[in-house]
Amino acid sequence: MNDGLSAKLRGQYLQDMERGKLDVLVIGGGITGAGIAWDASNRGMKAGLVEMNDFASGASGKSAKVIHGGLIYLRQGKLRFVRESCTERALLRRCAPHLVKPLPVLLPIYRHRPGSYLASSIRLFAYDRLAGAKAGRRGRMYRREQTLSLENLLNSDALKGAAYCREYRADDARLTLEVLKAARMKGALMVNYAKVLGFIYRSGRVAGVQVEDRLTGIRYPILARQIVNAAGPWADQIRQMDNSLASEQLLLTKGVHLVVDYNKLPVRQAVCFDGPGGRRIFVIPKEPKTCIGMTGTPYQGSVETPDITDEDTRYALDTVNGLFPGIRLKQEDIEAGWCGLSAMFKPENGQSPDMTGKDGILISESGLITARPGNLTGFRKRAMSVVDLVAKHIQDEDGTIYPPCMTDRTPISGGDLNGLSYKRFKEMMLEQGALQGIGADPMRRLISRYGSNAKRLLDIYLASSTEERDEYKLLRAELIYSIEHEMTAAAEDFLMRRTGWVWFERETAERMIAPVLQIMGELLDWDEEERSRQWRLLEDQLQMAWGLGGGSLLERLPFDHDHHPAELTHPDEAAEQLTQT
Repeated sequence: MNDGLSAKLRGQYLQDMERGKLDVLVIGGGITGAGIAWDASNRGMKAGLVEMNDFASGASGKSAKVIHGGLIYLRQGKLRFVRESCTERALLRRCAPHLVKPLPVLLPIYRHRPGSYLASSIRLFAYDRLAGAKAGRRGRMYRREQTLSLENLLNSDALKGAAYCREYRADDARLTLEVLKAARMKGALMVNYAKVLGFIYRSGRVAGVQVEDRLTGIRYPILARQIVNAAGPWADQIRQMDNSLASEQLLLTKGVHLVVDYNKLPVRQAVCFDGPGGRRIFVIPKEPKTCIGMTGTPYQGSVETPDITDEDTRYALDTVNGLFPGIRLKQEDIEAGWCGLSAMFKPENGQSPDMTGKDGILISESGLITARPGNLTGFRKRAMSVVDLVAKHIQDEDGTIYPPCMTDRTPISGGDLNGLSYKRFKEMMLEQGALQGIGADPMRRLISRYGSNAKRLLDIYLASSTEERDEYKLLRAELIYSIEHEMTAAAEDFLMRRTGWVWFERETAERMIAPVLQIMGELLDWDEEERSRQWRLLEDQLQMAWGLGGGSLLERLPFDHDHHPAELTHPDEAAEQLTQT
């Protein structure tokens, strides 16, 4: 079996889904849908998945990029959720060490803000016990002077001290991709840019979907014994197609994230605090950048295009400048930004919404299963609950018995290190990269991005016969791997979600836009019309990421937008050679 997730085989995957009835079809290629496909295929089910845009292009690629243990939920008394979150976080760290990295977090305590020093001490103690933290990794409480020695940028006025704990950060889009690739290795069929147009019914029960390949316009009827709606913020749109929207509906909240150069906000560790009005703010260093995030803003606009408003930006800058008075960030310091939506179902009987993303499932009269959306940390448990239900329904239908969940002991793609520690694996890969003329810094980036799959990328690099400069030869190898194994079908897929360059390495993104368009055009046989379409799609995404809705930041691009991408020039001579027509 071909275990790749190839953009060139998208049509074949859809035909395979059409020809053979699936055990389960998942609608939605975010982290929850990926987890369901992974779990189901691990148990031996014939699983399929369709995503109307690119994988992780919605909430799962625009999160806070934190794998947390639920410390902030201790205030709500959700002890079981905190314990489960800590367990899942530890599993992810073991299964995907290249993506899940330690993140020290400082939570400053001020006299005029909610939360006393004593209450924070009690919460931190409880958190460590629930997490089963070992002595060397437990959180600590610091008094004022100790806190300022840890983070001297903090506002010292009314500062009482701080709680200090360990969380983890992760590349959310890449985590989703690695889970999808793990599902593919177990036989799951998955396609991006494949939109569900409607349901197929048999005797009043949902039995399949009509899917349109958005890249070719071809439509496919796909049948499945069980259909799962894992569309996250789009879940209500899928339920509307099923006429099952009368019960609980989604409540959306907006998370805003802004990126500045690390030298503009050089925090030594992540800092988390409550801003005016109770909005949670976090400042996370990710050199060479620093990310400022805000969560918890109610949202009622378009699901497709949530935007960062001027009010959002002013609030973030004013709040951060207040906490770090020597910084004085300005609008022009913002290099990139994204806005992600979180979804939960509105509770019945006027109760408060469950903000934790607690596991839960809705089943319509037609049999459509809707998975509750949730955060990155709990995706595996949510998926397990859904697949347990799918397995029960199939067993009730024909007696087929599937084994229980195995994803708690199955490596995620890129995380299988053949028994080596992650440290030793990195050393070995750096040595192999050096033998092929790849410097330590670019090799470290490849390891962090692809984990054990970096070995495949090195094989592609070694087999390349092109005469390009090393940087572009490596880019070509990365694009070949990305197209063949990560279903990269558009330039924006690679620049935004496969590499994260648009968000965190803007200078690299600007330098690589033209070569990426050129090389992908060669590899995917784009004609002139398709090359122009790809540029327009990318320009729209850059407008949102760099223009933040107003367009001012996009003007910094070092080339003329009115020209065709094949005509774009770049100061670097090698890039000029690559982009000449």
